[in-house]
Order: sequence, then C-alpha cells, then structure tokens
Amino acid sequence: MRKRRIEENREFVARQFASLKGEGYDEQTARSRIEQVLGADAVRMLESGQPESPGRGTATARKLAKAADALGADKASVQAGLVQSLGEARLMALDWWRPVRTFLLYLLLLLAIAVGLVAFYLLDLLPKFVAFSEMMHVQSGGAAEWIMSGHGWRLIGPLLLAALLMCLLFAVMWSIRFRMAGLMSLRGTSRLPWLYGKSGSSYRDLIRLEYTAILNQAGVPMADAVIEGPDLVDWPGRERQGEVSPDDSWGLEQAVELGTAADELEWQRRIAWSQAQTRLELSRDRFILFSRVLFYMLIGYLVIMLYMPIFTLAMSVGRYQ
Repeated sequence: MRKRRIEENREFVARQFASLKGEGYDEQTARSRIEQVLGADAVRMLESGQPESPGRGTATARKLAKAADALGADKASVQAGLVQSLGEARLMALDWWRPVRTFLLYLLLLLAIAVGLVAFYLLDLLPKFVAFSEMMHVQSGGAAEWIMSGHGWRLIGPLLLAALLMCLLFAVMWSIRFRMAGLMSLRGTSRLPWLYGKSGSSYRDLIRLEYTAILNQAGVPMADAVIEGPDLVDWPGRERQGEVSPDDSWGLEQAVELGTAADELEWQRRIAWSQAQTRLELSRDRFILFSRVLFYMLIGYLVIMLYMPIFTLAMSVGRYQ
C-alpha cells in the first residue's frame, strides 16, 4: 500500500512538472517551483524517474529513460510525458476491460451452477435412477448405472475443460489489458491474426507515435525522435517487415522536411487513439463471441449427458410394457 502511494505521488509530481513546462517554464525554473511548493522529496522523485516496483509502465519507462540518456534528453521530461500518455492508456484499458470482466463473471456463475447441478445429479439423482430401474427390472440400471460405473468423467470432464478455458481466457485478456495500460506492444499478433485483426498494428502505431511525442517533448529534435520512436517499439517476430515503409506513404519524415512535424504528429496521435480503441474493442468482442460459442457447446453436451438416463429409462419402460 505504501509503495502504491509513493508511485501515485511520483506520477503527480511528473504531471505538475509537465504542466509547468507546458506553460513556458524552463527545466530549472520548473524544478525550483516544484521544490518550493512540494519540497525536496518531490524533486528527488522527479530526478529518479523510475518506479520502485515492477508494474504497468515500468518497462516502458526504462526503455524511454535509456533512449533519453543516449540522446542527451532530460529524464524528468521523459517521465512527465510518459505519465500523461499512461494516464490515457489506463483509461482506454479500463474501458476495454469492463465487458471482459462482466463476461468472465457470467461464465463463473454458469460454471458454479453447473458444478452444483452435476454434484446433485451424481450424488442424489443417479442412484435413484439405478434403484428405480432395478425395481422395474429394466436393463440393469441403463444409462444411469453406465455413468456411475466408471463413466462419471463424461460429466466432470466438460466442467474441468470449461474451468481450464476460463483460466486461459482470463490470462489472455489480463495480459492484453496489462500491456495496453503500460503502452507495450501486444503479444501474439502474428500467431493469432484472427483475434487481433488490424488492432495489433493500430495499437503499435499508437505506441510509436506516443514514444515519438514523449521524446520530442523531452527536448529530442523532431528529426531524431521520428527515427528513435519506432525503434523503441517491440516488433514480435517478423512483423516489422510487413509494415508500410515511408517510401510508400506520406508520414512524419516528410513532415519533418516540410517543417510541419509537430502539427502532423498531434493529428496522427488523435487519429491513432481513436482507431486503436475501436479496433481493440472489435477484437475483444470477436474473442468473447468465440468463447460464448465454445462454452455453449460444452453446456449442450452436458445437458445431453444429464438427460441420457431419462431417455434410456423411458425407452426401456416402453418396451417392457
């Protein structure tokens, strides 16, 4: 709890530093103002620029800090710009996560009900089916006895499979949310194109633009920031080879030559946030729909297994009569 509080204070200081620089203060004046109002501890937080414990944004902060050192930029300015970008990323990740959380709770409720029904069925109803069949001298207990004599896994198996799939779904979705909130590239975009679609490349474009803007705000010349920003993005596998090169489309490199890079960067960032959020939500909905179909198939199989003793007993009684 105390570490979390320290990180919140660090982010607050970074935001105030960024705001002061945005109002026209130079770095030294902004630091002096923060020390005057918030104290020397705030300046030390600003100078450290690194979270004390691993969490969302830690890897990104280290990557940008290393790039800032190499380019001679101010670490505090990099941290301040990153805090603002992470704030937007966390809000987007939270909006993306809410339907996933609702769906997971829905699946958990269905799984709990199914476990209760199967337990009641195995412990109470099936013995009664067997006793009734024996009393009626019908096929030595029929399907009920068949399930109880070593085939109970046909009822328990789907529940275990559903629980495993639910854990896998939670792990995948939580990883996506965690990486979104930390402005890190999504994993598996090349292995699961049906899941991500264009959302992986859209989100990667957003990260590239955010890294470029953060470096530029920290004092890196736009020409260098445009080159270094994409180099900081994680490109899974060979995905970078499939990207459109600057020679095939107009981009920031041309805007740098025209002297309009700052306006063009801001425009592309606004578009990238909107496109990334929309496409990530479409990928999420596609994955949830696929999960629904899979879980409903498991439920259908389970219902058939539950009704088998009833059907076989009815058929046997009909033939007996």
